[in-house]
Amino acid sequence: MARPEIPIDWNKVEYLLKAGCMGTEVAAKFAMHPQTFYNRVVQHYGCTNYTEFLQEMRTEGDADIRAKQYEKALGLTETGDNTLLIWLGKNRLGQKNEDKISISEDGLKALEKSMEILNHLQSRADPKIEKEIQSD
Repeated sequence: MARPEIPIDWNKVEYLLKAGCMGTEVAAKFAMHPQTFYNRVVQHYGCTNYTEFLQEMRTEGDADIRAKQYEKALGLTETGDNTLLIWLGKNRLGQKNEDKISISEDGLKALEKSMEILNHLQSRADPKIEKEIQSD
């Protein structure tokens, strides 16, 4: 006699996978072996394989995060944690702060002139002093 089939709350499955949970974690929530869970997902959703379904859910979860960031940026919502939205954006969505430094043409010319002066001074430096500086 076969064991009775464990009931699955499919809304909860979708929620957990969108939130970034691993399949093994979701399977544990329903007290079943991961492979049994994967097979049930394929059967229920009619997808080719579990990985395909997981990717779809993760993508929807990413879209939810982006939408929440957008709503917060426009002041459309008071709910949500700004710090967590930033963390999720950086860690899950690959968003990052740009560390680019821009320099004006005048600034570049001034930098080049400074380098010329330093090179000139270095060429005139006493070799003993230069050796001491390099050894430090």
